[in-house]
Amino acid sequence: MKKTLFSVFAIVCLIALSTLSCKKEKEEILPFDVTGLPLFSSNSGLKYYILKQGIGPIPQRLNTVQIHFSIWSSENQLYYSTKEANSPNFVLAGVGFLIKGMEEALQTMNVGTSARLIIPASLAYDSVVYSKIPANSDIIVDLEILSTEVDQNIMDEVQKLDLYVMMNYPNTIKYESGLYYWEVSKGTGDTIKSGQKVNMDYKLSRTDETVIESTYLADPLLLQYGIDNLIRGFEQGLKYVQKGTKAVMIMPSYLAYGSQGNGNISGYTSLIFEIEVLNITD
Repeated sequence: MKKTLFSVFAIVCLIALSTLSCKKEKEEILPFDVTGLPLFSSNSGLKYYILKQGIGPIPQRLNTVQIHFSIWSSENQLYYSTKEANSPNFVLAGVGFLIKGMEEALQTMNVGTSARLIIPASLAYDSVVYSKIPANSDIIVDLEILSTEVDQNIMDEVQKLDLYVMMNYPNTIKYESGLYYWEVSKGTGDTIKSGQKVNMDYKLSRTDETVIESTYLADPLLLQYGIDNLIRGFEQGLKYVQKGTKAVMIMPSYLAYGSQGNGNISGYTSLIFEIEVLNITD
């Protein structure tokens, strides 16, 4: 029953730094040559070179965008490349699926554009160690925008969900990702930190009020935050909880099980979690 919370497939490869199977002969990946090109800067601290200016559309929020990228250290050590893996990534624009520096660049690049991004740690992984990338590391990303398209199923679902929340949960906070969060009862102590264990009850339902599963009919759920592989929306919502918190999390399918669904949850299904945090321990 409790497997629903855990992601059993990758809806989006955020920036998967593992080696992929089914690879063709490995291509030698070299850094983009930016010799003689002007360096641009944004107010956020992002710096970038434009290698090739595309003429296609600029991806809009919730567009599905196909990209190639290579991540380098500031000394040109290659961490990961989708080209080397022969596997371009598909991401949703504007909802935080990419690191901040890449997300910012994505909102300004036409399809067909290639750019070298110089991303400070604050716009990358900050103080977190991520796979091969050390904490507090500035990184360089060679980014290419291959295509963008609208998934009308997502657009329709989000429109219906916004209306549903407005009518039924007017006190919720909506985050940039599309997650709705309503703190029904405030807890005590610090908010949860990565690696801590959470003991909690929850009820999961659809917007038609059909209950999918509930720990109230079984044992509470025990999970380790930041370690267990949770669905994206649930993990984001847990950032705001304390011991004793009662809350409602409402999420579109792209923060849950996407277009594929999982078990008795069909694709493009928005989900509602009603949670009560019983305890948080180290």
